[in-house]
Amino acid sequence: MYLLYQTALLGLFLFILPFCLWESIKSGKYRRSIGQRLGKLAPGLRQELSRGDWIWVHAVSVGETAAVTPLVRALKERYPGHKIALSTVTESGREMAHKNLPQIDTHLYFPLDFSFAVRRILRVFTPRIFIMAETEIWPNFLRHLKKRRVPVLLVNGRISQHSFRNYKLAGPLMAKILKNIDCFSMQTQSDAERIIKLGAAAEKVRVNGNLKFDQPHSILDAAARKRLREELKIPASALVWVAGSTHPGEEEILLSIFQRQAAKQRELVMILAPRHPERFSQVQNLLAKRQIPFVRKSKLVKAEKLQPVILLDTIGELASIYSLASVVFMGGTLQPIGGHNILEAALYAKAIVFGPHMENFAQISRLFREKKAARQVKDARELEAVLQELLSDPQQRARLGQAAAKVVQENQGATRRNLELIRKFIPVCT
Repeated sequence: MYLLYQTALLGLFLFILPFCLWESIKSGKYRRSIGQRLGKLAPGLRQELSRGDWIWVHAVSVGETAAVTPLVRALKERYPGHKIALSTVTESGREMAHKNLPQIDTHLYFPLDFSFAVRRILRVFTPRIFIMAETEIWPNFLRHLKKRRVPVLLVNGRISQHSFRNYKLAGPLMAKILKNIDCFSMQTQSDAERIIKLGAAAEKVRVNGNLKFDQPHSILDAAARKRLREELKIPASALVWVAGSTHPGEEEILLSIFQRQAAKQRELVMILAPRHPERFSQVQNLLAKRQIPFVRKSKLVKAEKLQPVILLDTIGELASIYSLASVVFMGGTLQPIGGHNILEAALYAKAIVFGPHMENFAQISRLFREKKAARQVKDARELEAVLQELLSDPQQRARLGQAAAKVVQENQGATRRNLELIRKFIPVCT
C-alpha cells in the first residue's frame, strides 16, 4: 500500500515541480521551505530539536494556525518544562505563527510525505507527543510516528461531506491509516460519525467542539478603533464594507457591486482583502483595469486622501480591520472554495454575509443561520440586495452583529476540553 502511495505522491510532485520552480524564480516562494520539506534541517535547527522535551503541533496554514493558537498558549502554560514546535505547510502560516504565537520555541515546515524526508526529520526530532489540527492525514508520517511510539492526537477534527466521499474511496486502507492515530477530538457529532465510518475506533473518538470559538483576540477598544480609522483616512461618517479572504472570480463580482452601491451611498469605503498574498498584485491590476481609485494598505502613509477602495496587502491585520466594518462579506463563498472563518468578525459584533459555499464551516454557518446571526445569500444578485438592505438599515446591522457576538460567547470552551484530553498523555509528556 505504502509503495503505491509513494509512487502516486512522487508522480504528483514531479507534475507540480515545474510550477514550483517557476514560482521560486519569479517571487522567491518555496525557497525558504523546500529544504525542510525534503527533510533537510539547518545545523542550528537540528541541534535545537535534538535537545529537550518537545510538543509538536502541526497546522497547515493561516486558518489552522489561528485555530490552534488558544491550545498552544494553554499547552505552554500547563507544560512549562516542555518546548513547543509548530509546523506549517505555507509561508503565510509561518508568518502568522511568528507574529501571534511567541509561546512557540521554534517553527519548521512540515515534511513532504516521502519516507526518506520523514525519516530524516524524525531521526533528529522525535517529540513526546504530536498534535495535528483539523484533518491532516499523512500516511507515511503517521506510520513512522507509530514506529517510534509517539502519541498522535487529532484536534479540532472535521470531515466535510466532500472530504468524506473522497476518503471513502480509499476503503479499508483508510482504516489502516487511522489506526496510527491515538485519539480523535472532533468538532461536531457529524464529524465524529464520519471519522468512525472511515475506520477510526469509536472508543478513540471524542466531540470537544471547535477551537476557533476560543481564538484569543486583542479586541480593539474604541480609542484603538478610532486610531485605526484615522490611519486608514476613513471619515467617522463613512460606511465600510469589508470583503475578507476573497478568491479569484469573486473580486470582479464584488467590485461591480461596490461601484453600483457607491453611486447610491455618498460615503462608502470598501476594504478588499484577498486570501493569498501572491494575488495582491493581480487584484491591484484588476482595480486599475476597472479604473477604480484605490490604495494599497502598505502604501497608505503616502496617500494624500481617502480612496474608495483600500487593498489590504498585509498579513495578520484582517481581524483588526473587521472592527471598522459596517458590513462584512466572507470570501471563498461565492466560488466553490468552502468559505473561511467568520468568528473574527463576529467577535466585533459585525453584520456578516456569506455566499452559498460554506462547506468548510458547515457547523458554524448553520449555527449562525439558526440563531439569525448572519445572512447567507445564494448568488451575486442576492448579495447586492442584502448588502444594500444592511447598509441602509443601521438597526438591522446592529441586531445581526449582536446575535453573532452572542453565538461566539455561548460556544467557547473547546480549549479546556482538549487540554483535559491531552492530560491522558501526561506520563508521555513529563
